[in-house]
Amino acid sequence: MARRLVLAVSIAFAITATPLLAQNPQVCHGLNYDASGGTSNTIPAGTELGILYTAPPNTGLDVTNPQLSFANSVSGGGVITIAAARGTIRLETVDPATGLPSGSVIASGQFTGNAGSVISVAAGWAGPNYPNPVSIAAGTSIWVIYTRAPFTGDANVRSSTNPTDVVTSSINPGGGWGNPIVTTPYRLRFRSTNCNPAGANYPTWTSVGAGCPGSLGIPTLTPNGLPTIGSQPTLNVVSGPPGQVGALFWSIGPNLGGGIPLGNGCSLWLDFASFNQLLLAGLNPIQQIILDANGVGTFSLIVPEDVNLISVPFAFQAGFPDFLAPGGFVVSEAEVATVGW
Repeated sequence: MARRLVLAVSIAFAITATPLLAQNPQVCHGLNYDASGGTSNTIPAGTELGILYTAPPNTGLDVTNPQLSFANSVSGGGVITIAAARGTIRLETVDPATGLPSGSVIASGQFTGNAGSVISVAAGWAGPNYPNPVSIAAGTSIWVIYTRAPFTGDANVRSSTNPTDVVTSSINPGGGWGNPIVTTPYRLRFRSTNCNPAGANYPTWTSVGAGCPGSLGIPTLTPNGLPTIGSQPTLNVVSGPPGQVGALFWSIGPNLGGGIPLGNGCSLWLDFASFNQLLLAGLNPIQQIILDANGVGTFSLIVPEDVNLISVPFAFQAGFPDFLAPGGFVVSEAEVATVGW
């Protein structure tokens, strides 16, 4: 189902998102952050990895959260090694004489990541949150330095298998920085107060319309987790019909003309054109779950790691068979996820 969701979002974006993005240009920062990544590079305990980054020539950035992409590596015996995404990331100026890290720290912070008990949550993007934005002027170069310390063990840092950027990096095994190399296309990204367009109110969830009453009241969706690129938010169902199969439908944005009556007091709050297009393509409903005896359940979503989705609204609405309700079914309100960085 996860693959189906990623495929569905990709198809929908190809059809509809380009004109939306033309109206909402975004500024995002990093190296290979929108490229595929799958190669694991072990950074041993006690070793520092430095990545050279230069801000765009026409725009600076205010860094609040530098992140690297972490991986779970597979050993020669085929055993998956789970290394939690944790450690310290600091920013340093560039030594004008050597081009290497100068030792002058701009900002530094630790991040605890995840303990790594579950494979799917041990990998991914991770980094510290700086309490105050760190301003990097347009065209300025800095070193982004990662170390596993103060935590023990090795780290698995991911590089891209299909890089879009050339990355200059250096390794400090403990005795000093080595010569810069460009052989490993590491993945780096920054959360920044100017990654999303000025005045942007996303990532966010917005409720649209209302559901209709059924066996246990009006089914309601509650979002859990912001719809940031690469995230896995959920929609939690309450007050649904007990033990019934719930189906989650979606569209590109809600219906701008308001709810479309369904004939039993319920309304469709999704954009009808894209809803119908996805229905005909076999991509609606996007997911089905069975509610428990209390009418509770959870729909799990995946937002692809694609910065082109920033500012695109995706609307979700759930429907359930309910033989005690008029027409034999009920629906929830719509929840609109506007994707952001």
